[in-house]
Amino acid sequence: MSTAVLNLPGISSNLPALNVQGCLTFFMCSDGVSRVAVRGLLNRLNISAALPRARTPLAALRRAIGECVYNDNLWPKTNRKNRLLIRPLDKRQGYALVEESADYYTNKLVHTQVGYIKMLRDGTIEFSSECQANQTFCDNVVIKHQIFVDLLSKQALSDLLYSVLIRNFDCVTLKPGGGLYQFPEKHYDSWVSFCQEINGCVVPGRKEPVIYTLKHDMDEQAASAIIAAIKREVSSRSEEIKEDIYSGGLKERTIKKRRKEAESLLNKVRQIETLCSTSLPELHGMLDNLTEYHGGLSLLDSATSGESDES
Repeated sequence: MSTAVLNLPGISSNLPALNVQGCLTFFMCSDGVSRVAVRGLLNRLNISAALPRARTPLAALRRAIGECVYNDNLWPKTNRKNRLLIRPLDKRQGYALVEESADYYTNKLVHTQVGYIKMLRDGTIEFSSECQANQTFCDNVVIKHQIFVDLLSKQALSDLLYSVLIRNFDCVTLKPGGGLYQFPEKHYDSWVSFCQEINGCVVPGRKEPVIYTLKHDMDEQAASAIIAAIKREVSSRSEEIKEDIYSGGLKERTIKKRRKEAESLLNKVRQIETLCSTSLPELHGMLDNLTEYHGGLSLLDSATSGESDES
C-alpha cells in the first residue's frame, strides 16, 4: 500500500493516534439514471436532498439527436471526410443538421443544412422532409427524446449525490471544487446501500454510474486533511453568506435557510473536533458571527430586521 504524505500549511502535525476509521467516496456519473425513480427513492427512504430539475424538452431533443447521429450513426454523410454538426435554429425552436465539408479551391469550410428537427408548442417533434426520408432516424429520435426527458444529466446526478452526502452523511469535501468526499465510518453501510439503490434507478440499456467508497484509518494525515477541508468549507461558505447579507434584499425565507446552513456547519465542526480530538476556535468565531446574538441582534437577524424596515 502506498502512502500519500500531505503537506498542509497551518495544520498541526501533533495530532494523537486515532483508533477509528473514516470513509472516502468519489464517483463517475452517467446519464442513465431516471429522475422519476430517484424522486420515488428519496421519498421512500426519507432522505433529504435537492432533486435536480428535469431536462427541458428542447435539451432532451438535442441529446437524443446527438446520440442518434454520433453514437448510433443513423444519419449517413455524403462524404466520409465531412463532419455532421448539430446547430440550434434561429428562434431556438429546434436543431439543424449541418454537413461541414472542405472547399479545396478556396481552402474554406462549407456548411450545408441537410435537415432540421423542430419542437412544436404542443410537445410534438417535427422533422424536415430530408429527415422524413430516413424513417429509422426519426423513430429513434422520438424514442430517445422520451427517455432523455426523464434521465438526469451527469452533472445533475453528481449534484444530487453531493446534496445527499452533505445533508445526510456528515460529509466534508476534501478536494477544492468537489470530487472527493470524506464521511464517518458509521455511515458506511447506509451510503453503500443508497448507492446500490441509485443503480437500481438506471433505465434498462443505459450505463450505470460508478461510485467508489473506501474505508481508511483515521491517522494523523487523514485528520489533517479533514481539518483542512472543514476550514476551507467554513471559511468559503461563511464569506458567501456574509456577502448575501450585505448585498441586501434577502427575503425572510432565504435568511432562515442561511441560518439553518450556518448552524449545520457549526454542528459539523463540533463533530470533526470530537473525531479528530482537536479544537477549532477560529471556525466557531466565523459561524458565531452569523448565528449568535451580539448586542441583542445577530448578523442574520440584522438582515431580517433591515428587510422588514424597507418594507
